[in-house]
Amino acid sequence: MKMRLSKFEVMLDVKPVLIFFAGLKKTIRQGETEMMTKNEAGKNNKENGGVKMKYLWILTLLAMPGLAMAAPDVKVEITAEKVIYVEKGDKQVEKLVAAEDVLPGDVLVYSLHYENKGDQSATGVALKDPVPANTVYVAGSAFGPGADIEFSIDGGKTYKKPSLLSYEVNVAGKQIKRAASPEEYTHIRWTVSKVDAGKSGVAGFRVRVN
Repeated sequence: MKMRLSKFEVMLDVKPVLIFFAGLKKTIRQGETEMMTKNEAGKNNKENGGVKMKYLWILTLLAMPGLAMAAPDVKVEITAEKVIYVEKGDKQVEKLVAAEDVLPGDVLVYSLHYENKGDQSATGVALKDPVPANTVYVAGSAFGPGADIEFSIDGGKTYKKPSLLSYEVNVAGKQIKRAASPEEYTHIRWTVSKVDAGKSGVAGFRVRVN
C-alpha cells in the first residue's frame, strides 16, 4: 500500500547572545517562528495512514526595533529521501531518491541542513526533530559531525544518551526498570556548541516505515 509524505518539522533553540552597540551591552533573546512555506512532499493520505511529517521551523531574532546590530541568523532546511538499491557492476549499491510514494519497509533518510546567515556566531544551537508517525528510528543511524546527539522517549520532554534511556513498568506488583529500545524513540536532538557566521552543517537520521 503506497503512502504519501506530507509536512515536516524541526525545532531550533539557540542560547541568548550578548550584543554590543554604541557602548551599550544588551542581551538579545532568540525565539522561534513558523515558516510560511511548508516544504510539502505530497498530500497526506489519511486513508493509508500516511507518514506524518510536520512543519519546518526556522530561527528568528527578537531584537529592539530601529537598532542595527550584529546577530546570528540560523536557518534550517530538511529533506526526506528514500533508500533504493541499484545495480553497479556485479553488486548492488545504495542510492537516495526523493521520498514521494513510500511503502511499509522502506527506509527514509531525513537530513537537516543548517546555516548561520548572520554576522555573529550562534552558540548552543539545538536542533530537535520528531521521529515521524508510522515509522521507527533505525538504530545507530543518527549523524551530525561535531554535534552532541541525544534521544527522547517521552515526546521530546527530556533527552538522554541511548545508554541512559529507560522507563519503569509494573510486573506482578513490582516496578521494573527497562532499557528503551530504538523503536521507542520519539524525538532526536542535536546540540552544536557553536556555528560561526557563514558556516553550515548537516545532521540527520534514518527511519523505517511501518
